[in-house]
Order: sequence, then structure tokens, then C-alpha cells
Amino acid sequence: MAGLDVTAPGSFKHTELKPLMDGYRQVVAQRYTACAPTELARLLSAPPFRVSRKVDGELWFIVVVESGPVLVAANGRVGTGSSKIFEAAAVLAPGTVLAGELYVPAGGARERVGDVSAAIAKGGDSLHFGAFDLIQDQKMNWRETTYAERLD
Repeated sequence: MAGLDVTAPGSFKHTELKPLMDGYRQVVAQRYTACAPTELARLLSAPPFRVSRKVDGELWFIVVVESGPVLVAANGRVGTGSSKIFEAAAVLAPGTVLAGELYVPAGGARERVGDVSAAIAKGGDSLHFGAFDLIQDQKMNWRETTYAERLD
């Protein structure tokens, strides 16, 4: 059975990556706007627009360190152990950081953010990670490139 171990808030203290992730969360992630297609012109300044499906989960990051991928929450909790999320992220190079939503699929219904905590408490087997931005890789970080470039 897979098992996800999650530390207390504030546990992630990586001196290079923590400021990068905190800056991203404050400058970019807090500005994401949920809107219907008919609201794009009113809410956004100019096309082209980059749109993705809203997943109702928690903002987490996949951080690839030398020993492999870990999950890091916006509040500094760290997830380690065994998980299908880590298996999928094992192909990423050390130094890669992805932003995304940690969520529990709801079988066609809308996901619920509260299900994430319950899934973590049960070992995390039902958790999925929906990446939506490349924060850093071996070639760049989010401050140096446009979202369109990172999306590509």
C-alpha cells in the first residue's frame, strides 16, 4: 500500500527554492481568476488567453531534489513516502519545480478541497496532482519567462 507522510506547516526550509515558490504564490497564484468563457473579455486585458479547467484542490508544488520528488504545500508542509505522484514525477530532473493542485478526483463531479486533507490522513492513495505551471527547471525560472513559454 502506498503511503504519503506529510510534515507540519513550515517544515520546508530550502534556502534557494522556498523564496522562489513563495514569490510565485504571492505574485502569480493569488491572481488566478476563475471565470466563465463569456467573462474573458471583461476580466482579462488582451488575448491570447491561456485557460485551464479549474480543479478544486490545494496549491502544492512538486519539487525535485537530488533524492527524488517531494510535494511541498504553500504553507511549507512536505509530503514524502510512496505515491503514484512521485512515480510519475521521477522522470523530472533535479531542480525542477511544478505548481499545481493536489486533489481527489470526484468521478465527473466537482472536486472538493476538503477531500485533500481526508485523503492525506488515509495515506494519500486517492490523491492526484494537476500541474499547471513550470516554476523552474534546469534552464529557467518563472521570473525570467512568460507563461506561454513555460506552458510550451
